[in-house]
Amino acid sequence: MMIEWFADFSRVSFGGIENVFDVSSVFCEFYVGGQLYSIKWYGVIIAFGLILAALFGGRIAYTWKMDLSKMVDVLIYGMFGGIICARAYYVAFEWDYYSVHPDEIFQIWRGGLAIYGGIIGGLIAELVIVAVIVLLIVKADKKVKAEKEAKQKAKLSAK
Repeated sequence: MMIEWFADFSRVSFGGIENVFDVSSVFCEFYVGGQLYSIKWYGVIIAFGLILAALFGGRIAYTWKMDLSKMVDVLIYGMFGGIICARAYYVAFEWDYYSVHPDEIFQIWRGGLAIYGGIIGGLIAELVIVAVIVLLIVKADKKVKAEKEAKQKAKLSAK
C-alpha cells in the first residue's frame, strides 16, 4: 500500500502580497483494493477538533463532578448534529445545483460541509441532549425524594 502525502496543491494569493503560496488540500492519498481514498486537510482538522472537544469535555466533566458518560453523550450527539446541519446548510445555499442532482445530497464524502451549519447544528443538538439529561436527573431526583417521603410516612404510621 503506497501512501502519497500532500498530493494536491492549490495556488493561493492575497491582495497586497506579491508572494503566491502553494497550499495542499489533501493530507494523504492511498489505495485499498484498487480504490483511491484521500484524506483532506479539513477532515484532519475536524477530527483534531473532535479529539480536543472530547479531552476538554472529559476535563470539564471531572471538574464539575459530572458523569463522564453523559459528557460523551453530549459529544456524540453534538458531532452528529454538527455533521447533519453542516451538510444541510451547504445544500441549502447550493440548492440550484442539488435541486437538479438530488441523489448527491447525502454524498458528504464528495465535500460540501459548511462550518456555520456545523456550529449551529452541534449547539442545537448539545442543548437538546443537555435538556433531556437535566430532565432525567430532575425526574430521578423527584422519584428518590418521593420514595424517601413514603418510607418516612410508613415508619411514622408503624409507630
